[in-house]
This record gives sequence, structure tokens and C-alpha cells, in this order.
Amino acid sequence: MHKTQNRRAYRAHRDSGFFAPTFGNIINEILNSPLNEVVTDKPKKYTYPLANVMSSDGTYILTLAIPGVAKDDVSIELDKNKLIIKSEIEEDTETKFRLREFNYAKFERAFTLSEDADTDNISAKFENGILTISIPTVEEAGPKKVEIG
Repeated sequence: MHKTQNRRAYRAHRDSGFFAPTFGNIINEILNSPLNEVVTDKPKKYTYPLANVMSSDGTYILTLAIPGVAKDDVSIELDKNKLIIKSEIEEDTETKFRLREFNYAKFERAFTLSEDADTDNISAKFENGILTISIPTVEEAGPKKVEIG
């Protein structure tokens, strides 16, 4: 295979999403961690849960995968236009991990809500390690006509 074809095949494979997340996580860990934490088997202090955001029938739906975290250990706050989801629970210090890719003992995620979010009617449910937050939207107010009296 020609060098250019190799690069194209690699890019196509990388852009397919199959390889990129794992490789990106490794690079981020190397660049954002002290070297002694990267090359040893020390567990990560924390990770943050992955999220999906969808829009359906006038509602934004935010889902977070937080396996192993109890509903009572999660808090959701609204500060102006920021939705903040966090958890802090006591960590198991007895277990010795050889590999630990997730630890949700402590995390915080913040999402900036759009102007059409109806912040008075946000609802949340927690089931099987998935937190689902529904954020209804309101119709944007158009220009108003003012009558001259």
C-alpha cells in the first residue's frame, strides 16, 4: 500500500470513532498528568461521566452514565444558566486496582443551557446507573407590536 493510502486508511479508521476515543484518552492522560502517575499503576483520582444531549419534541434530554453511584449521592443545581451535576462519596481505599478506568466517587459536570430552556420545569430521573434530565424549551418571544394611543 502506498504511503498516502496508508494515511487515508488511518484517518478513515480514526475518524470512524472506533480508535480515536481510546487513543485520545491516553494522550490526554499523558499530557495532563504528572509523569509518575502515568507510568505507574496508581489509580486515577477521578473521572467524569460521559454525557449525551438530545433534542426531541421541544425538550432537551441530557443523559449521564454513572454506574455504581446511588441516586442519593447525586446533586443537580441550577446557577443562572448553568446546570451543574455533581457527586462526592467516600472512596473505597481498601481495594487495590491493577487497572481503573473509571471512578465516579467525585465528579462535577456543568452544562450551559440555551436561552430557550424552561428552567422552572426541569425534571430528572435516575434508573440503572443512568441519570436522565429533561429540560423543556419555551417558544422564543418574537417582536411585539406596540399600539400608539
